[in-house]
Amino acid sequence: DASVEGERQHVPVDEYTTNVKDMVMKIRQRLDIPVILMTPPPVSPTAWDKYCLDTFNERRSTRSNTLAHQYGNAVKSVGAELGMSVVDSWSLLKGDTEEGVYGRYLRDGLHLSGEGNRILFEGLMEVIGKDFPDLVPMEDGDGKYGEKGVAMEEKLWKELC
Repeated sequence: DASVEGERQHVPVDEYTTNVKDMVMKIRQRLDIPVILMTPPPVSPTAWDKYCLDTFNERRSTRSNTLAHQYGNAVKSVGAELGMSVVDSWSLLKGDTEEGVYGRYLRDGLHLSGEGNRILFEGLMEVIGKDFPDLVPMEDGDGKYGEKGVAMEEKLWKELC
């Protein structure tokens, strides 16, 4: 979703869009569950090149943050067309800023860091809370159980983190 044309992992955006729609339709045909789409996160081509050179002594699959954004827009258009919720990873992780800003959310320029994962988790929980409130973990004033949501059997996330 961010590999430039000519790279082994490149998929044209039209084909990518069709693939996303097909996956959603297959899930919906088999299961009556909510499906939440997630856009690709930003990528830092500079950091990814450095990581690949340091780790593999070669460049591997050129990436583009502009392409990541284009594929993210494709995911959002599928979400709008099919009436689905979307977590906009690219925006949550500040993909429209400079590489040095959004790059801190990527551990190697491509994969999310701990902080990036935390922000994405919070964005996902916000979408679940807004669009699927019955799926949010139950909490009451004491942080244990409430009257709505998924029952907690173990510790709350905030108790674990």
